[in-house]
Amino acid sequence: MAHKDDPVSDWTKLLWPGFYAAEAGLALARVMIGTLTPPDATSPRPEPAWASPNEVVLELSAARLRRFDCPPKGGGGHAPILVCAPFALHDARIADLCEGHSLMARLRAGGGPLYLVEWLSARETQAFRTIDDYLADLNVMVDEIGGFCDFVGLCQGGWLGLAFAARFPSKARRLVIAAAPIDTHAAETPFSALARSTPIETFEELAQMGGGFARGAQAQQF
Repeated sequence: MAHKDDPVSDWTKLLWPGFYAAEAGLALARVMIGTLTPPDATSPRPEPAWASPNEVVLELSAARLRRFDCPPKGGGGHAPILVCAPFALHDARIADLCEGHSLMARLRAGGGPLYLVEWLSARETQAFRTIDDYLADLNVMVDEIGGFCDFVGLCQGGWLGLAFAARFPSKARRLVIAAAPIDTHAAETPFSALARSTPIETFEELAQMGGGFARGAQAQQF
């Protein structure tokens, strides 16, 4: 046993919190790994519940194309709207969560053909899919709805939409992206120049004017 005046015992006292923290971290890691254990591959995955009526009109190996019912609007001539949902971490229902919190419901109110790309969970045989594979799937789905569309990309679906519009410019009539991981400094464009020259205080003021929200009408005026 070390003497009470031995400096080694003082160092030991200092190290004990670190030992306890490391042990706690290992215990937490074991719990997390346990929760990440993949489910039985033979168990069928339950179908997601949607807030808005829709039907699958095309199914590919990696995605489904869903058509949402829209009330008829006078005038006609609406271009099809294709919403490209995220394909990691959360499923396509993020675009149609529930009544009062549904992008699809808001778009339905405008009338016209409305579709959503529901990316399916990847299987082992799809481990080496590339961006070109995703673009090929999108190309097939756009052809299915008429050969062109107004494209709405959410999160990862946003950068995929930009890639699709660059590859097939005649098929993406208009493009709207939301919360997409885009590097605005990758190339010099009017948008990147605006973002770089606008002080952060401007965006903070927009949020303050909206009571904590960046409201679309105000952002559009800006």
